[in-house]
Amino acid sequence: VLIQNNIIIICIVYFCCVHIFYPSLHFLTALVFWVAVLLVLFSIVKTSKYYILKRKEKAEEEGEGGGEEPAPVEEESPSPPRRKRVKSLDAFRGIAITIMIFVNFGAGQYQFLDHAAWNGLNLADLVFPWFLWIMGVTIPIVMSSNLRKNVSRHQIFLQIIKRSAILFVFNLMLNTFTYNGNLATIRINGVLQRFATTYLVVAGFAAYFTFQSDSGENSLLPSFVKDITLLLPQWFIHSTILCLHGWVTFHLQMPGCPRGYTGPGGYQDDARYYNCTGGAANYIDLLLVGPKRMWDRGPAREVYHAVSYDPEPLLGTLSSIYQVFLGTVAGNVLLHHKDTESRIKRWLLYASLCFLLTFYLVGVANIPVNKQLWSSSFMFLTSGISFVLLSILYIAIDHFNVWDGSPFFYAGMNPTLLYVGHNIAVMFPFIWHISPNNTHFQSMGQNLWTVLLWILIAKWLHYKRYFYSV
Repeated sequence: VLIQNNIIIICIVYFCCVHIFYPSLHFLTALVFWVAVLLVLFSIVKTSKYYILKRKEKAEEEGEGGGEEPAPVEEESPSPPRRKRVKSLDAFRGIAITIMIFVNFGAGQYQFLDHAAWNGLNLADLVFPWFLWIMGVTIPIVMSSNLRKNVSRHQIFLQIIKRSAILFVFNLMLNTFTYNGNLATIRINGVLQRFATTYLVVAGFAAYFTFQSDSGENSLLPSFVKDITLLLPQWFIHSTILCLHGWVTFHLQMPGCPRGYTGPGGYQDDARYYNCTGGAANYIDLLLVGPKRMWDRGPAREVYHAVSYDPEPLLGTLSSIYQVFLGTVAGNVLLHHKDTESRIKRWLLYASLCFLLTFYLVGVANIPVNKQLWSSSFMFLTSGISFVLLSILYIAIDHFNVWDGSPFFYAGMNPTLLYVGHNIAVMFPFIWHISPNNTHFQSMGQNLWTVLLWILIAKWLHYKRYFYSV
């Protein structure tokens, strides 16, 4: 019965997804959509709880006839036990980098797999926010490990600055492939630049506002609120940054453009706002970066004949910071909740809140889902999807062990190397063409071949035990 109900719910979700990202969004349709999403999440929790209870009962039955209970691992050694690696997180990261490679090499020339021209959400639009969110998950885990080793917060912050600087330099190096190393026109914005700045801010605040909690009987905080109360200063800081993003987006006055404009400009709206592409985000880039240092090949240029616009604007960094912080919230759940049921419940609760906020922002506040602007609705929607996907992967890989995460697990262990590598290796055998007018079938085969090569490289690196991290 549960499976049948889920099939019905999924059908409702699929139907509503077609309508939710358009201006003609109907309130009742959106309400049905989010109710369906919450029902799906609730059924996942109930199903997981059922299997968890079954496994506990089986373990208790085996323990009754199995003789003496084995001693806990913690008592065998005075040193603290090494944390078990969360393979589902590596698999999630591997899925993201695999899709990124597939999309960057063409995605079979299918438009619905490529980035949305402006408002909307396609497969390619999920990859970047997934990466940022996953980076956030690892921040509290690494921070907790360093603090347990008595590494000073000042030293941790210096490591954060070093890593951010390396990522920023990598971004400039990769941008020289497009701009031929001309320092007068080299692009400043970019994917790795967004990683560098968001990591610097979120990890930097975490370095000084991460508090170690006592465990067991000495704890002053109930276990079910630790992951929330220990992050209260960071909640306040990052929420303030997100509010700043919204205020600048809708209140900054731009010459010749209406205040709060977030459209693509160009020929949209009968070209009334031709030079207003991106609104405040593009205006800030023009002032601080300059038109010569901006990406000039975005989908808005092709579809709307818009003016130059960078798809990774500086203003979008503010909302991206909040996305990374939501990842740290998920990471803190891993740290402070030890059983699977508690972790899944927390993640799905946060996912539900993200979806509800998306519903409000899109349906009530009229803030469209837009990856180019990294709108708050886009950020909350993709974060909610991240919470759900990690929950599913965690149940399958780390809890029930029905899947080991391969082949994505291998790619997820070397994401930086694969990202830099696939941007540099634009040659045979990674890229090839049969004819200048390839069909979708031929393009899909070529792009899947490229993905397969990089997965094989990742597996070989894993076999050699070579892992590169910044």
